[in-house]
Amino acid sequence: MMILPSSELADILRSDLPNIAPAARAACEASIEQVERRGLSASSHNRLARSINQSLQLSAPFIRPEFLAKLRSVTLLAAPIPYIGAVARVRRGMGQIVIFAGILRLVQFFFEMLNVSSRLQAVRPEATIDDGLGGQHSDSFLFLLACQVLMSAFMERGEEPVSLSDMLSEEQNNTIAFGFNGALCFLLLHELGHIELGHTALGMHSEPMAMYGLLEPEDLSNEQAQEFDADDYALEALNPQYRAGLISSLIHLFGSFALLEAFVGSMGDAHPLSINRLGRLAEQCDLDETERAVTDQFVKARVNFFREMTGRREAAGGSLAGRIYKVMSVEHARRVIEEVRRRVEHDHGKL
Repeated sequence: MMILPSSELADILRSDLPNIAPAARAACEASIEQVERRGLSASSHNRLARSINQSLQLSAPFIRPEFLAKLRSVTLLAAPIPYIGAVARVRRGMGQIVIFAGILRLVQFFFEMLNVSSRLQAVRPEATIDDGLGGQHSDSFLFLLACQVLMSAFMERGEEPVSLSDMLSEEQNNTIAFGFNGALCFLLLHELGHIELGHTALGMHSEPMAMYGLLEPEDLSNEQAQEFDADDYALEALNPQYRAGLISSLIHLFGSFALLEAFVGSMGDAHPLSINRLGRLAEQCDLDETERAVTDQFVKARVNFFREMTGRREAAGGSLAGRIYKVMSVEHARRVIEEVRRRVEHDHGKL
């Protein structure tokens, strides 16, 4: 068993501070304070680590054998704190991947949010709910808005979103579990890519560079370009016959980040825009006509939403972080979700 002590875990978070979006820094600082005050550590054998390893075991068929062997040669350490991140590093010649609980919770919530919203539109297309301001809106619209509020609060404040799984049928939850395992598989392979490609070496910095063919133009630092390289590594590590089937997992993985970026801009100086990462990966997957149409539709919708919100951010003089709470408070968002949950249980049992 390997344990990362609280002092070292706090140092990892501190090293991330300069690179993350300003809107997320308060949550990162709160995580540092929590780690130091409570003496929290990352471990290779805590409950979260066991859950990650179980998911990896289920995902093993997705991974080419030679890459699976490399992944199993590194130490997976899990940190049970709500920070949205993962870190690859090398210590004494041994690769380590540190996964924070926050990134897994964000992706899980995004899977559940889209699934519930889709089912609400299918099962309750005419249902409306009071928005608390004297207006009436569809269940699915207010539900999505409330979920976006909770996602923003999670990123900015570290406030855990509610679970939505109990609103869904066993079949829907099994679909989510399959997609989540695929997303986690890609995330781990991405971090492995950083180790295998030498990105963990110190002092690897350069001036911003232009990269062409992106959905949204951006000048990339060397560190941001390395994210694309690690994405390419992870995609190459997947068994070819499963790549197209896992595109939904990638949509949900990067879609969760893209939704947050729509409100606050780039997640930080160390990562390119998620819509650009998703767009590049989708282009590299061998999809049939239906899969291509669905994927392109989702990516286009994310790009259009990002551009719309970018215009609003620029008009407002910067980030929209925190401003969503003027439309709906966190407390109101939780009440909306609970009311939708109550109605679904009363009328349908499960979605």
